Amino acid sequence: ESIARTLAAGTYFVRVLRVSGAPSYNLRLVKDSVGNTLATALPLSPSGGEILDFLGPEDDSDVYRFTLGSTRLVRVSVGQNNEPLLVRLGQDTNGDGAIGFEGAELRINKTIDAGVIESINLSAGTYFLLVNAVIQDEGTTYGVILNNDQPDFAGNTLATARDLGTLRAAQFFNDFVGTGSIAPMDDLVDFYRFTLGTNGPFRFHAQFNSLTGGNANLQLIRDANLNGAIEIGEIVSTTSITGTGLDILDITLNAPGTYYLRVFRVDGLASYLFNMSAISLDTAGNSLSSVPPPRDLGPLAGTINSPNHFVGDIDRSDFFSFSVTSPGELRLRLSGANQSRQIGVFVIRNADNDLFVDPEEILALSVSNGESDILDGVVLPVAGTYHVRVLSFGGEPLTYGLELTFSSQTPFDVPFVISSTVPTDIKAVRFDKGGEGIAYHDTTSDNNGNQPGFRSGENIDVDVSTTADPLSSGRRVTNTAPGEFLEYTIDVDVDGLYDFDARVSSPDLGATFHIEIDGVSIAPPVAVPDTNGADNMVTILTASNVFLEDGPHILRLAIDTGTGVNNNFAGSFNFITVRPATAGTFEVSPPTSVVKAYDHTKLALAWTVPVVGWRTLKQVDLRLRDDNGRLIWIRFDEATNTMSLYNQITGKFETQKEVGSYGVLRSPLANVYMKTTTIAAIGANDPTVVITFDIKFKASARGHWTVEAAATDDLGHNDPFAFAGTLDVV
Repeated sequence: ESIARTLAAGTYFVRVLRVSGAPSYNLRLVKDSVGNTLATALPLSPSGGEILDFLGPEDDSDVYRFTLGSTRLVRVSVGQNNEPLLVRLGQDTNGDGAIGFEGAELRINKTIDAGVIESINLSAGTYFLLVNAVIQDEGTTYGVILNNDQPDFAGNTLATARDLGTLRAAQFFNDFVGTGSIAPMDDLVDFYRFTLGTNGPFRFHAQFNSLTGGNANLQLIRDANLNGAIEIGEIVSTTSITGTGLDILDITLNAPGTYYLRVFRVDGLASYLFNMSAISLDTAGNSLSSVPPPRDLGPLAGTINSPNHFVGDIDRSDFFSFSVTSPGELRLRLSGANQSRQIGVFVIRNADNDLFVDPEEILALSVSNGESDILDGVVLPVAGTYHVRVLSFGGEPLTYGLELTFSSQTPFDVPFVISSTVPTDIKAVRFDKGGEGIAYHDTTSDNNGNQPGFRSGENIDVDVSTTADPLSSGRRVTNTAPGEFLEYTIDVDVDGLYDFDARVSSPDLGATFHIEIDGVSIAPPVAVPDTNGADNMVTILTASNVFLEDGPHILRLAIDTGTGVNNNFAGSFNFITVRPATAGTFEVSPPTSVVKAYDHTKLALAWTVPVVGWRTLKQVDLRLRDDNGRLIWIRFDEATNTMSLYNQITGKFETQKEVGSYGVLRSPLANVYMKTTTIAAIGANDPTVVITFDIKFKASARGHWTVEAAATDDLGHNDPFAFAGTLDVV
């Protein structure tokens, strides 16, 4: 029950009248001494003290006024109400006397049900506190308390942390943590939030400049999962200096994202002044147009080493620039092994100077896991400025060094393109330009072959002679000697495994050589056979299953030993062939067919090997597979000239039977007859063998079958199953 009346001066009585029962009650009498406008606002001391008042049908608004002489942290406490109240705090900055604060005039606007405590930093000036009844036809008493303390500019939780944005140069902050001069004003922790971009790593530094009245420490937090809670592993570092010692945090941060600096009270009321900064340690720009710009390595005439660079999530890309005074080739080495970090290295010529990298301006690139990555033989076509980009794709951070070497070496005309589909012949006489000790080394001072006019404009010392080899263009490198080498710029079009052959000759035994890619031998030294004449040339396998990464490389033909008859002679070389590492190619005839169950069907598989002869094959597989996953799988073993049939139930091949015998390979789906299955080839060294399978399909095999073929050879090549055709059994 409540009564609200406007009364004149005088003496009054309140009568509490029993209606029924024996009620106990509390009685509150409140005089409305608070004005209803800004002009009649009741002065309120900001230093504390509670005021009780009443709101009801005849008094739905109370206005209080208070003044601050300096910036203070003000806490407004409103409570003891039994009806909702609307609490507003603001300034009448435009002087219109209107209770409805406009725009920036309004600092607090909150509807409360059972009490409110709101803290806010307010600068010097006059403020008004408005308390309004939400339900106009009922009444409520309420109390209001206003107190203040020195300002708190930092929030007390991660969610309310003072946001500094992207932290760079040192910023200074003045605040306090501890028990305030008024009991409700305890402020035991301050949080500051900042972010780090992707141009790091950053040297983070935080330090108290002064600390009075108590002790406080610093703690750096990274809320990695952004859940607003401090969890195990998210505290980066904490200081623990006792007393009023000036705590310091000085660490390198390698992860981007949101961080929080927490200032927390240890004892007393600690007023502090501290500063913090995050200075980028990035020594190379992040793009051609970035600030800082690409790291200038200066003119490149020999070798430049640039150590101690960094890429990671906080610094995804580094750019470097260098210049050359003439065309040539670049060798780039990236050091710093990290198997969990994938790194891309790019060599760029920004020909149009637009500070944007177009695809055609990328001269070479390499992607690896950061283990001593090398780009060699990168052709720099003209004098001028070039760029190197090191790009991080993901994983752990990588600290690396960059080594650049410039050489006047250039391709004979253009780099030899190593194809992933067809063999590439590298003519021995078309070694790179650049001269003695750079593109080649020859132990004699002049051309000792029969072609003194060949490449005479270069004044080469390499011994070049004519050859009658039918596979040659008419010239070969001859009179090679131990210690000599020839280099060739190549460009691999697709990552993959490749085989190397060499076309060689020697009148005697004992000569050996090896091949290097980017300074690393791809296989042990290979013997040059006695071909019974310096011009009687043969092709020999030099290395197999060599992985080549796409892009430019330097291939070196290095001479190791001479023949036993003449230690200064190590054979002649026509060309080096680089071909995709494969057991060969195949064709099935007929590629599509319809056959009747219980009729004999002939399927011919012609397999062609890339080198030597078909007897390098280890095994050949013909497999038929239907839509239900059933298999008819026949395996030919070259060494034993036998075939076997796969048992899908046991997962094994059954007993082998010799081709040409009266044996029969049997399964629930088909039989294979050995007597009428044939192997045909011109000779052991012929590249193609034709295996004709005599198969009789059973009624259970009716349906649509996919025909596939696969093979392995003695060189370790393993060609997986590939589509060969289709067959329908009716």
